[in-house]
Amino acid sequence: MAAAQDFSDPLSKEQRELALWSFPLVADFVQAHYAAQPKLSAQNVRFAVFNHSHLWRALLLRDHNNAQKFRAALDRILMASGTPPSFALQLDEALLDELLIVVSERFQRSPRRALELNHILLRLARELTALRLTRQLSA
Repeated sequence: MAAAQDFSDPLSKEQRELALWSFPLVADFVQAHYAAQPKLSAQNVRFAVFNHSHLWRALLLRDHNNAQKFRAALDRILMASGTPPSFALQLDEALLDELLIVVSERFQRSPRRALELNHILLRLARELTALRLTRQLSA
């Protein structure tokens, strides 16, 4: 029988670990996609990668205030370069898919662990949606 999960800690060990090991993967993934955008200068690519990867880290660590700041900064960079902010939203979807695949491949022999991490990623997807709605309402 599995040990009961402690829901009193708002940030689980799994969330911390996922935030730690996924950060380089997230940064590399968004780097490749932003670098392929012809409207973004090299400097704006660096700024976009910084803000997008830190947005994901903030969401994984449940740091909603910083997540909103990183999303707002990312939107400003994209809009200033003529790249629609919807590009970042599409990239979020692709990144979520990538992380779900990585988790399922990395934890094949630990299905319970993979399930826990996938639940964290699904919660993150809900938070990305809420963040998007908040941004739309404030615009």
